[in-house]
Amino acid sequence: LRHARIVLTNTAYLHDIITQLNQLDTASALTAIEQQNNALANHENNVATAYRLLLGFIVVSMLLGIVTVLRRHDKDAMLLKKSMHKLKQQQYALNQHAIVSVANKAGRIVYANEKFVQISGYSQEELLGQDHRLLNSGVHPYQFFVDMWETICSGKVWHSDICNRAKDGHVYWVQSTI
Repeated sequence: LRHARIVLTNTAYLHDIITQLNQLDTASALTAIEQQNNALANHENNVATAYRLLLGFIVVSMLLGIVTVLRRHDKDAMLLKKSMHKLKQQQYALNQHAIVSVANKAGRIVYANEKFVQISGYSQEELLGQDHRLLNSGVHPYQFFVDMWETICSGKVWHSDICNRAKDGHVYWVQSTI
């Protein structure tokens, strides 16, 4: 009831508002809204196109970077392959000429070439993990080996002739460079 009374008391005011609404040019208002909407849509399309171009530029740049890295990798791989081949040739030549063994910091043999195996009479399996005392002939005094270790531990190169004992007991002399 209360609402009905408010409507009835304001009937003239409501009538004026309805009349004004009916007199509005809705076609021009809709046209203005449509123009604003079209302008906004065009702006958003322009922004989207700019982002697509930027994204395309980034993708092309990344692809060029990847191609450059791959080419550099291929070049480095080829250089590494050539270096490995040269190293294998040098190792082959060295192995044909000399007995070679490699020991770790603890003095344990971690590599012995075929000539080392042949001359010592020990197999690879028997040599690896052993120290060179396995070959000690007893010909050299203790101080000989102390001097050798002091020299190589100081970072210097040591040269001398060493008398070793093969597995079968015979002795043999080697010119050593450590």
